[in-house]
Amino acid sequence: MKERQSGVELLRLVSMAGILMLHSDAACIGLPQHTSLAELLGSWSMFSRHLVEAATVGATDLFILISGYFGMRFKWRSLLTFIAMALAYSLLTFAVSWIWWPEGCTAKLFTQSIVIFSPYIRWFILAYALLLTLSPLINLFLSKVGEQRWGLVGLAAFAMAMVEWKVIGRYGYDVTHLVIIYLLGRTIRHYRLPERMPKWLSLGIYVAFTGLVMLSVTWWEYKVAYAMNSPFVLIASMGLFTFFASLKFRSRAVNWLAGSAFAVYLTHMSPALWVHYREMVRYLANRFPDSLMFSLALGGFIAAVFFGSLLFDKFTFQPLWNALLKRFTPKAHKPI
Repeated sequence: MKERQSGVELLRLVSMAGILMLHSDAACIGLPQHTSLAELLGSWSMFSRHLVEAATVGATDLFILISGYFGMRFKWRSLLTFIAMALAYSLLTFAVSWIWWPEGCTAKLFTQSIVIFSPYIRWFILAYALLLTLSPLINLFLSKVGEQRWGLVGLAAFAMAMVEWKVIGRYGYDVTHLVIIYLLGRTIRHYRLPERMPKWLSLGIYVAFTGLVMLSVTWWEYKVAYAMNSPFVLIASMGLFTFFASLKFRSRAVNWLAGSAFAVYLTHMSPALWVHYREMVRYLANRFPDSLMFSLALGGFIAAVFFGSLLFDKFTFQPLWNALLKRFTPKAHKPI
């Protein structure tokens, strides 16, 4: 088996940490629909929150760029394992919530925990499952693309994103967006951008376009400026991905932890725990009105959720999951 690229695996961890930060910002506390330049620059609290939103809004794009860069290979076992793990995490977190907060564990919450293909809280699970299912058709199409037409693939993907963003008025929370990002990831791989583009340029693109994302909230309303398919967000994400993919180092610790990165999402975005995650962020915001103290407290909370999820997956969920697979599917069992 080819050893994982630690630079990309580090990005997998960074993107999940970014998702936690993103969900701790506007999703929990909220941001104004319209922000003037004077308001943006008027206080450190407002500036820092917009900075976090702009810097992390492309975290999901980064996760799919990785899939596109290396390519997805559809297997029924992979799809069923993905769905089963999502359901297992959802029910497990409901059980934990029922032990600690029994008064909040209603029949409605239990139903939400079972229905993992939610179009709202966990839209990504359905969209990723559909992307995995569609990957053979996408790969077949890409295999027919001639060398001289590969540039059109990237341009077409970018144009599709612009249509979805500005014409249709959808902002990236669906399988169409994941297909677009997958195509962009394949394009980056085809042109070997991590090898050809200087690291400083890749990182500079991310910084510059993150600044444009942040500034664009003074032109457009919040949901448009911070859409995942905004052109500024797409270019920033591609720049950051190219930077991490160009890093050449090996780290067993990074590769080991990255294998559980998705557990961070499955944990905090489960219906049973999301409400408590959101309440905790709001409590910290009210408890520490000073922006610096709030940032420190929130950073500690995010770090606890992040590393707690990784270690829980490594030392509790994966051993239990592998034991169940070995028990009920002894011939087909492969440890996760």
